[in-house]
Amino acid sequence: MTQASLNSTTALAPVAPSDGAVHDPMTFSFALQGVRVVMVDGEPQFVANDVARALQLADAAQSLDKLDADERGRCSVPTPGGLQAVRTVTESGLYTLILRCRGATTPGTLPHRFRKWVTGEVLPQIRRAGSYGAPAPAQGAAALMDLLKNPAAALELIGHYASANLALQERVEAAAPAVAFQEALVASDDTWGLQQAGKALGQAPNGFVNWLLGRSDIYRRAGSLCGRQYLIDRGILTVRWEPYGGKPRPVTKITGKGVVHYAKLLGVKPPSAPAQGLLPGL
Repeated sequence: MTQASLNSTTALAPVAPSDGAVHDPMTFSFALQGVRVVMVDGEPQFVANDVARALQLADAAQSLDKLDADERGRCSVPTPGGLQAVRTVTESGLYTLILRCRGATTPGTLPHRFRKWVTGEVLPQIRRAGSYGAPAPAQGAAALMDLLKNPAAALELIGHYASANLALQERVEAAAPAVAFQEALVASDDTWGLQQAGKALGQAPNGFVNWLLGRSDIYRRAGSLCGRQYLIDRGILTVRWEPYGGKPRPVTKITGKGVVHYAKLLGVKPPSAPAQGLLPGL
């Protein structure tokens, strides 16, 4: 069974949520695709097909079948073509799928961005307010009829959300390359010399080193520049052994994570990706 089977309305008989009602889903925009969430008994359930696309599951149906029975479900959601039966995953099921998805732990990938977004923004907001980024849908036909009686208000509301959604998508598209490069930079095992990092950040190399000394991020000992242990523990700085005068010596380096860290402190953009896709200075 492939992911296509999740889209089939004949494979699943229409089944309403456990409270006996058909719920209008809240649709959130992630990476220019919709992620639908329905509230069942006050708890969020995610439309499985949308989650499968975001996590890039090779065999979505098989992944869902491996979930515990209480981590998955089925419900009916309204679509332009009428009610459609869909499979859903609970919050617990969502976490299980994320934990089993290798890409969700690889910075820079779509599954990783989805994990950070859904666990860091969507779920906390749903728990606080019952919705994410938009008011809860109007309840009942009476509220809808009241809105339809005022076409100007309806058009204004539609225009507001259309403009907000378009602006959000434009910001996401504009930020995507920088976000992907920063995540790759943070996850990189490559290191930068102190002066090399300063130059890449648009600073005078010696001036950058003096700035680090002034912040007490590094200090001089026996003619060498040493990094503070707490910064090494945080992965901002590291120590590499390099040959000097025919003998190895410890040299303090800045990690990719450190470059991003100092770029934020200096109020500058992290280095741009070079032409061959390699990190600068390698």
